[in-house]
Amino acid sequence: ESILKEMLTKQIADKLLRDPITTQGEMKTAVILQLDICNFTDMSQSTSPMKLAKFVHEMFAFFDQLVVEHNLLKIDTIGDAYIVAGWLEEGSDVQSKRRTRGICLKLLTCAREMIGKFARCRKSSAWPCSCRIGMTVGKVAAGVLGRKQTRLHLLGEAMREVSVLEQRGSAGSVHASGSFMHAAG
Repeated sequence: ESILKEMLTKQIADKLLRDPITTQGEMKTAVILQLDICNFTDMSQSTSPMKLAKFVHEMFAFFDQLVVEHNLLKIDTIGDAYIVAGWLEEGSDVQSKRRTRGICLKLLTCAREMIGKFARCRKSSAWPCSCRIGMTVGKVAAGVLGRKQTRLHLLGEAMREVSVLEQRGSAGSVHASGSFMHAAG
């Protein structure tokens, strides 16, 4: 039960514990961060697989700790990409806007610390490592897909947008959408 609640949102984990067949998603507004390790393919061709795996593990373990510290949700790692989200509440009142701004600032803090980790790595080793980060706010369908290796998936235009932002970004920087900038206030 505790592992399930660590991997999913509390609401979805509780739903799965009550009815293991239920995998329906729900629409959510999320702030999404996607990080990609720059030059990963080149690094993989010039480095032993074990050394590369150790490097990626150390980076992702550091990012995992940031996610926990900032009460965010690790969504996925796909190869050398790392995806994090925070849920936004619907509403236009002052409290909702304040909470939205707070979640955006948490993700910005994570992004800054992630970029800093790569900078420290470059200084302390011969690794030519850097990262690109994309960030956006948008609607996603959040749910568990399939029955094996249960984990939360996010689907929707916001996921495509964050991927494009990350890909078009520069090494060592954050490329944020207009919707993110507006939400961050």
